[in-house]
Amino acid sequence: MLFTHNLKHNLKMKNNKYIGITIGPIYKTIKIAQKTREIWGASYLFSYICKEILKNISAEKYNILLPNNEYVRQSKPGVGLYPDRILLRIKENGNFEEINEIIEKVKESVANQLWDELNKSKFTFKPYDKHIQIFKKNKNKIKAFFYNYFKVYAIEADEADLSFVDKNNKKIGIVKSLNLYLDNAEQIPTLAHFDPNPFYVLFHFINHSFLIKDAFHDDYKNGFPSLTEIATNELQFVTDENQKYIAQDEIRKIIKDEFNDKQENDASKPNALVEEIKKDDNALSEIFGIKEISEYLRTYHKYIAIIHADGDNMGKLIGSLETEDEINNFSKDLIEFSIKANEILAGKRFTQNDVTDWGYGAAPIYIGGDDLVFFAPVASRDRDGNYLTLFDLIDKLDRAFDDIFNKKDENNNYEKYKGMTENRPCLTYGISITYYKFPLREAYELSKNLMYEVKNDKYKTRNRIHFKLQKHSKQEYTGIIDKNYNTFSKYRELLNSNLKTPKGKDSDLFINSIYQKILLNRGQYLDTNVKDLTALFDETFNEKVHKDFVEYLIKVREFIEQMFSNQGYNEETLNTIVSLLKLIHFYRDNEFRN
Repeated sequence: MLFTHNLKHNLKMKNNKYIGITIGPIYKTIKIAQKTREIWGASYLFSYICKEILKNISAEKYNILLPNNEYVRQSKPGVGLYPDRILLRIKENGNFEEINEIIEKVKESVANQLWDELNKSKFTFKPYDKHIQIFKKNKNKIKAFFYNYFKVYAIEADEADLSFVDKNNKKIGIVKSLNLYLDNAEQIPTLAHFDPNPFYVLFHFINHSFLIKDAFHDDYKNGFPSLTEIATNELQFVTDENQKYIAQDEIRKIIKDEFNDKQENDASKPNALVEEIKKDDNALSEIFGIKEISEYLRTYHKYIAIIHADGDNMGKLIGSLETEDEINNFSKDLIEFSIKANEILAGKRFTQNDVTDWGYGAAPIYIGGDDLVFFAPVASRDRDGNYLTLFDLIDKLDRAFDDIFNKKDENNNYEKYKGMTENRPCLTYGISITYYKFPLREAYELSKNLMYEVKNDKYKTRNRIHFKLQKHSKQEYTGIIDKNYNTFSKYRELLNSNLKTPKGKDSDLFINSIYQKILLNRGQYLDTNVKDLTALFDETFNEKVHKDFVEYLIKVREFIEQMFSNQGYNEETLNTIVSLLKLIHFYRDNEFRN
């Protein structure tokens, strides 16, 4: 068994009491969602519950260890910043019963707010009319459903009960010990059930809800971005020679018309639900029809990325925290990174309604310290008009993370968490890139699974990117990049290279010929005795289309050599190389294949 109880240590412990609170069921609720705004709403709901609980906990009675609550009374975060767990130490005048009363009070308040949302008269969307009538006839049952649906449990433990040790008989700390108890509490199933499920209706109308008003700046009126808006975000910021936006006003009008969601308030249309499904199609077609930006249109504007990121070695870091001051400082670091990551992803667009500061143009779903989930365009532009890819975005997030958790002083020593010198904390990413008509829930699950697949013992170190591009043509490109080496930066250079490369059909010939010939000669590439691929490249890439791009081919060869050297001479590395080369073509493709 990995964790055991250190009875000998118990006799020496002070009799401090701690409380752990777990909030759910997050995953079950997100599975209900079907649109970008619905996934955001399902996630934000639980961050909101956490925030409301924190606001009611007195600092005079309890020391809040996690999460950091300094930001809790500053509303309009634009995204859920609070996790599904709260850890406290009880002070002399605090008690477990009071915390349970706070939990019950918040659950009842949220249940009432959700009922009020269902009771709004403007919910006349035809497909849900029958549902609404059922809900209004069962007010008390619906309130009871919401109240019982939320799995908010608290456990209390003496410090002596939190002296767990790992398999090496080393203390794992109060935070990890409390989390072990909460892991068990989360297994309690929710028995709440109501048919039809009220959350289907609530999430559909999330853009008009109290959650949007709580999260977004008062002057921001567009709700959570649609799939169309996210996928084409880059096109809003294309400029002419005078640095004026070419089509921003026109695109925002299209998006605003899409947001107005006219079908939601029109009960006379029997096919209202079918009409709504077509809205993304119609909006995208209108944007693609703007002549002024036709030369900037790319195939990837019909695709969307969903990214899950999670901290590696954070459990070891948490286990190394011995004092409450260390835990509190760690808690502050988590919220600091959350706020920085939020600005990198979305700028101040949602928090301050600053339409000139959009960050990467992403739409965050949840940012809880080292745990991030967000929608993102496949490519974007910064405020200076510089072209950015998803890999540039990851680099920015990694740099912000390292600046907080892995910052070094002038002597090249870590400034924080000095006792932890090996296996430093880092971020692993799962990236799904899917066609805009691909089922959103499946794309969301794909991203999450990609991340977890490289967070296992098959890989001795963490700090990886696991990506998958699912083409509309059913082709799939997938691979793993180990960020512990500089191959990640080398690939970014290759992808962002300003060297002249072919377009259109010539692009097919050029890029396809590279990865096709690599696959054709895969045995030679996997030969560990061949470290220098110069001769092989000279022999296989000697056609006319190649001779015009020798400099670029040299960069490709150097990247491939480094990938094999760093990640191993194996099929997984070879397949990753091929997928990364195909991804370059995908970024450059402008043929709008459907």
